[in-house]
Amino acid sequence: MTLTGLQLLRCMGCLFVLQAHINRDHMVGFFSLDVFFLISGFVMALLITRPKQTQDRFIKDRIARVLPMIWPLTLAVFVLAMVTPSLMNSTTPNPVNLLKSLFFIPYYKENGVISPILPVAWTLNYEILFYGFCALSFLVRVPKRLAVVTAAMLAVYGVAHLFKGSGAAAEFYSSYYMLEFPAGMIIWALYQRYGQVSLPKIPGLIAIIGLIVLMTYADARWNGVVDRLWLFAGPSMLLVWLALLYEPHIGKGPLIRLGVLLGDASYSIYMTHVFVVEFLRKILPRLIDGFELHSLPGLVTGMVLSLLVGVLIDLYFYKPAVTVFSNWLRARRPLAMTVAKA
Repeated sequence: MTLTGLQLLRCMGCLFVLQAHINRDHMVGFFSLDVFFLISGFVMALLITRPKQTQDRFIKDRIARVLPMIWPLTLAVFVLAMVTPSLMNSTTPNPVNLLKSLFFIPYYKENGVISPILPVAWTLNYEILFYGFCALSFLVRVPKRLAVVTAAMLAVYGVAHLFKGSGAAAEFYSSYYMLEFPAGMIIWALYQRYGQVSLPKIPGLIAIIGLIVLMTYADARWNGVVDRLWLFAGPSMLLVWLALLYEPHIGKGPLIRLGVLLGDASYSIYMTHVFVVEFLRKILPRLIDGFELHSLPGLVTGMVLSLLVGVLIDLYFYKPAVTVFSNWLRARRPLAMTVAKA
């Protein structure tokens, strides 16, 4: 199932994240992270409720999609920290931190922030936990799987809150981001029942654009008084829902195709853009006198180059690597436990 609206939201999310990391003085659009987590919940709900989906296939596909990108990039940052420590901010070549990063264990970095060696990979600590519960849900019948995953995520969130302040894991998993994966699954359940409903074309487009503009404005003005859970999570759920209902009106013009391409490559763009941005921030000014990343030309250069590099890596490294690794895993013995049938 290809849903153009969700791919366009992923594209939007990439653009917001890029501008925020390039232009640190005027960061906006971090609600796009809420959108990414909601879409992840939606997609996993779709996968685990497929009648012919197996636990073994699900686990191997998740491994094949995550590791070929994250492990090489994490090792690359580790090597850079060894070879050129002067270019790194707070990252040191600590073997223990490397192992925690490779196996998605939250920890406090040298600067006191909970972050893996590859900074942008913090989102995968949530994703991997969510994938694990999705894999375990195959032990029950299909109608109960969404409820099992939701209960597990809420349980971890609740326990983390009880022990908040006692360590990196409790602090990390007490974030409201944990709630957005079950929320994405709820959107999937609603879409299954009401997905045939479509928005009016013009009013629907106005509602979607207006919601994005309002959240962008709220993000720019956010001062911490209103909790992000209420300011962004709820509206982001509405945005994803509206994008799904607007699907029949989305055309196939050049801009739509470009948006779908970028949305499809969003994982690669997200994971690799930090290398491009740091190159432009720390290396290029030494080579080009007067180049400033936070200037308008710098912002445009950073955005375009990050997108281009991300798409090329996605097409010529990531997707081929996923195919090869996936085929290799499928040829191995099953990883699955006993699975309940539909």
